[in-house]
Amino acid sequence: MAVAYQLLYLVGVRPWERGGVDQDLVRLLDREEQARTPPYGRALDLGCGTGLQTVELARRGWDAVGIDNVPRAIHQAGQRSATGSVRFVLGDVTNLAGAGVGDDFELFVDRGCFQGLDDTRRGLAARAVTDVAASHAVLLMFAWGTGVPRPLPRGAEPGDVAATFDGWELTDIEELSPERMPPPVRRRQIPGRWLRLQRG
Repeated sequence: MAVAYQLLYLVGVRPWERGGVDQDLVRLLDREEQARTPPYGRALDLGCGTGLQTVELARRGWDAVGIDNVPRAIHQAGQRSATGSVRFVLGDVTNLAGAGVGDDFELFVDRGCFQGLDDTRRGLAARAVTDVAASHAVLLMFAWGTGVPRPLPRGAEPGDVAATFDGWELTDIEELSPERMPPPVRRRQIPGRWLRLQRG
C-alpha cells in the first residue's frame, strides 16, 4: 500500500480527504473530551496524510502529532496553519519510538491506516502504539470490513483488531452504513466501523 499512496499523493488524488475533517471523528472526539479538561494531553494521528485530522486535534486542545511515511504528505501537512500545538513527523507507524514522536500519548487516531497493513506490520504497529501509550490511552480506529477488492486497503474486522492489540480492550464498535463507503466497498455492502480501544 505504501507505493500506492506515494503515487496517489504524487498525482494529487486524495479521495479520503474529500469533505474535510471526518465528522464522525469529530463526534467521537466530543464524546472523549466530555470527561476531560483542556489541555487534553498528547494525541497521535497515525497515517496522518496531509494533516486534516491532526490540525483538528490541535485546534480542540490536544498536543497533536501526526505521522506518515509519505514525504509529500508530510510536506503538505507542514504547510497547514494550525491553532494550538501540532507537529508532523515523517516515519513509519511500525516504529513510532524510532521515528521520534515521543511518548505518553493519551489518544491515538487511526483513520484507515491499520486496515491497509499486512499481518506482520499490524503486529508491529500495535506494539509500537503500546510502547508510546499512556497507561489508560484510548485508540479510535476507522476500518471497513474485509472482502474489499485491491487496490483498496483490505479492511479489518473488530475481532482481528482486538486480537492484535494485546493489553487493550475493545470497548465500543460503531457501524456506519455501507452507503457511506467508497463505491467498491458500497457495492459489496461492506460496512465501515469506528472502533474504540482502551489500554489497561
